[in-house]
Amino acid sequence: MIDLTLTRWDETYLSHLYMIAHEKLTTSELARLLKSKKIILAGNKKLKIYGSLDCRSGKRMKKMNRVFFGSQKEAIHLGYRPCGHCMKTAYLQWKFRKKRVEFERPKHQI
Repeated sequence: MIDLTLTRWDETYLSHLYMIAHEKLTTSELARLLKSKKIILAGNKKLKIYGSLDCRSGKRMKKMNRVFFGSQKEAIHLGYRPCGHCMKTAYLQWKFRKKRVEFERPKHQI
């Protein structure tokens, strides 16, 4: 199970991070960031989904919709959910937490 809880240090660290839009990077900048492991995940900014850099679904997305992240916590902090194709375990954990929250939410009384 992946620990996705944020510590105080994580919150401070994440407040200085941001997603990087693919369309704003040159080819050489992207290569440098990949080589230095500053970006390890990609996401779709319209769908708010993140996944691995080699995901088949991610490779098909338009450049204008692609963003990059330095960590899984960063993507989650920015409101993205895991990809159901390349990150099955994280996706199932996210889905289970979402269903549990919906189940525990009080019903409106009429």
